[in-house]
Amino acid sequence: MLLLSTLTEHLEYLSSARLPSPVRLILQSNLIHAEFVEWANKYNGPKFHAVLSDPPYGLKFMGKDWDRVSAKEWGDAMMPLLYPGAIVFMFGGTRTWHRLATGMEEAGFEMWDTFMWLHGQGFPKAQAIDKLID
Repeated sequence: MLLLSTLTEHLEYLSSARLPSPVRLILQSNLIHAEFVEWANKYNGPKFHAVLSDPPYGLKFMGKDWDRVSAKEWGDAMMPLLYPGAIVFMFGGTRTWHRLATGMEEAGFEMWDTFMWLHGQGFPKAQAIDKLID
């Protein structure tokens, strides 16, 4: 799933802010649910100011092919869709985020900062219960 957000030319504060004159926030968002690289190669609309994305983590999740996409391939497909200076937020797996960062750098993106949400839960691996008893 990919969320692409574009802001209009005038990004203003909410009218509830204590400013001399009333202002408003203008935001336009599009939610795209598609295989990203294929979609990006066909897209011919306006460029984007920001991207929020949750690409496959490369964990070979349940042996599925969709979880084997390279981050460089994503970055190569994304770069032409962005305005210069656009910001990209991407979620990565706790074990494979370094591949995401490296792939995006190889595609020409500049790394600024890394936000991390570390948690101890995830999709459990299968266990042989007979080996756990005793």
